[in-house]
Amino acid sequence: MMSEVEGAELLVLRGAQTTFPQFHPKLFLELGVWWVRSFGLTKADVFRCLRQIGYSHFHKIDSQLIHLAADRLWTGSVFCSLEESHGLA
Repeated sequence: MMSEVEGAELLVLRGAQTTFPQFHPKLFLELGVWWVRSFGLTKADVFRCLRQIGYSHFHKIDSQLIHLAADRLWTGSVFCSLEESHGLA
């Protein structure tokens, strides 16, 4: 599922808290610090919510997927999955 909602990612995630764990969609997020801040939030708030609903694997999207350490929060294109993934499919 692609979500590019210019800062409202946390609102989307909160609205889908019961749906995402049931269907396990892989998520593509475009996180911009300036947009997230416009909602009074931080990128840490977004990643915290992702973890709370079961997402535990995060990758920077570049010419390939680059695994992000749990303590490294990325802005830009992010791929999120509930299980380890080695590709976008």
